[in-house]
Amino acid sequence: MILALILLAAAALAYVNHAIFGNMQQLDFDEKKVQNVNLSDDQLAQMKGHWMVACFGVDSRAENGKMNVGKGSNADVNMICSIDMETGEIKLVSVFRDTYLNISDKNTYNKINAAYAIGGPEQAVAALNKNLDLNITQYATFNWKAVADGINILGGVDIELSENERSWINAYITETVNETGIGSHQIEKAGLVHMDGVQAVAYGRIRYGDTDYARTERQRIVLQAAFDKAKTADWATINNVIQTVMPQLATNIEMTDLIPLARNLSKFHIGDTKGFPMARGEANIGKNGDCVIPQTLESNVVELHQFLFGTENYQPSSKVQSYSSHISEVSGMYNEGKSIDHVPVDQGLNASSYIKARQKRAAEKAAAEQKAREEAEAAQKKEDETTESLQTETQAETADYFGDWNEEDWDEFWGGGNWYDDWGDEGIGSDDGATGPGAEVSGPGAESGTTKPGTSKPGTSKPGTSKPGTSAPGNSSNSSSGSSQTSPGGSTSDKSSQDESSGAAQGSSGSENGSSGSKPTSPGSSGSGTSGLTPDSPAGGAGTGNQGSSDTNTSGGQAISDPPEQEQEAAGPGGSAGPAGPAA
Repeated sequence: MILALILLAAAALAYVNHAIFGNMQQLDFDEKKVQNVNLSDDQLAQMKGHWMVACFGVDSRAENGKMNVGKGSNADVNMICSIDMETGEIKLVSVFRDTYLNISDKNTYNKINAAYAIGGPEQAVAALNKNLDLNITQYATFNWKAVADGINILGGVDIELSENERSWINAYITETVNETGIGSHQIEKAGLVHMDGVQAVAYGRIRYGDTDYARTERQRIVLQAAFDKAKTADWATINNVIQTVMPQLATNIEMTDLIPLARNLSKFHIGDTKGFPMARGEANIGKNGDCVIPQTLESNVVELHQFLFGTENYQPSSKVQSYSSHISEVSGMYNEGKSIDHVPVDQGLNASSYIKARQKRAAEKAAAEQKAREEAEAAQKKEDETTESLQTETQAETADYFGDWNEEDWDEFWGGGNWYDDWGDEGIGSDDGATGPGAEVSGPGAESGTTKPGTSKPGTSKPGTSKPGTSAPGNSSNSSSGSSQTSPGGSTSDKSSQDESSGAAQGSSGSENGSSGSKPTSPGSSGSGTSGLTPDSPAGGAGTGNQGSSDTNTSGGQAISDPPEQEQEAAGPGGSAGPAGPAA
């Protein structure tokens, strides 16, 4: 925005103060790489007598005491400054930063401000040249601090502020203070406001409340006000501007380019200004988002050359025609649009419909995102239901398979024969109080004459095969007097009968296959262990009984109560329950 001010002020003192150029930042810039080779001699001749400079405003931060104005910074301002060296008229064209153009020699299309971010001023100037049929070879880049400093030194500027703009400007003032480190204050009333540098920058940055097109109009208003102030400033003030602002600029302009301006400074003045593209629309271009679309690029270039150079019936180059066709094809905007000259900064041209259109697109985008989320949730729910169904089927198949087994099936499973008959009266079925499986002492075992190993029937647990609705080995606890300890498998036995319970401990070895990994589902529930087996596995696991806990067993991660006929009974190695042994 402040380019014209800096150029003319620097020109006035350049031949006296050579040191100012040594303070400017130097960026990689090859003039040969930006020259437009697509232009004919006749097209170049039409531009003769005009000094053209590309001006970029970036949102950079200070690095090592200097502001970074090279590539990697977004160019919020892309302005073409054309100075008629004969008449002294300065024309400014603001290229809207979201304009969809060809931005690189790799035939890449994107928003024009991406060109500076990717390749710095060299790529940005080259992009302007090839899309607009220009031949700019010089540039100047500044940041917001340079503008604020320059305006503060000039004593501020007077700008008419609408109530709509006032409602937005204070947020930008706060942001600009934080970015530049320059103090300012909030604006309380609309009307003619004397703005300091930060306030003027904030005014030029407003892009809400009307349109982005009005934002560039505000930038030109600030520039015009600063330029008018500079023309009436004394030499000491101008020199202060140069000394302060020049180190914050990056440019390839030479001192010899400025001397002709210095010789006749008073004749230069800012003439008309425009925004490019003049005829435009908007479209969402995939990953590039909402873009400003020239309608068409070819017709806009014709109007641009008529505005800058007074060329009638300009014939765009073949490259511009090619770019124009591609943009129309991608955007679907093939017809030439109506040129929009200036945009009122209070509400913006057709601001109401513009804002409604933006709100509609935002709502459609939000609806699409919500639909995508719902579809993803539905797909996940369906997948979960399928998994749950498969688990249920597996559990049912397991229950059906083992639930139909009789004693002969289990005998065959154990290798044939009633091997447990060898135990005699001291074994299963004995009621004389002897130790071992089936004894009436505390510990794993069934009541005399009840369940034998390998003879569990449907509704009871079988060796290593606890299932929903049955007791799992080692998951119940016995109440007894005196001290007690937890025995392998998780049942609790009296200390006085531990020696007599050795057979029970041996008989409970089948419960050591694993244990459930779940935690108690509620306070007071039975203890639990860990298991590598899934809930639908045919083999349950042993847990660790907690003294005083309820007789609720865990199987496959769920708390399962004993069947009514097995309440308050300890689980034996075969899975059926026997009464707790007497206290010592």
